[in-house]
Amino acid sequence: MDALRILLADDHTIVRQGLRKLLETRAEWRVVAEAGDGREAVRLAEQHKPDLVILDVAMPLLNGVEATRLITKRVPSARVLVLSMHADDVYITQILEAGAQGYLLKDSADVDLMRAVEEVSAGKSFFSPAIARL
Repeated sequence: MDALRILLADDHTIVRQGLRKLLETRAEWRVVAEAGDGREAVRLAEQHKPDLVILDVAMPLLNGVEATRLITKRVPSARVLVLSMHADDVYITQILEAGAQGYLLKDSADVDLMRAVEEVSAGKSFFSPAIARL
């Protein structure tokens, strides 16, 4: 079985490093690239063709909504899981319309991250419990 290829995009280096450590505890998952802004996320997605992109909504140069829209258009095989601190239904609606398959709140990521990656990479949707209630 091929490794799940993951791109991380968050403007906080420590968040990316922590996510990488967590994700790579699974031997079959591999972080292939990290981006610190939305433009870099789109460029790296085109370059690496990841299976899954995990990105934040609030990023410099290009926000997560626009980055998702471009990534899903330019790399249609990539699935997008948003990891955000924003539980605002406007963000959620915009990001889903842009093509994301999941929305995970950072405050529940410690519990739900691995399951969210499994679900979204398998073609299913995943939403943090607080988001699902919205």
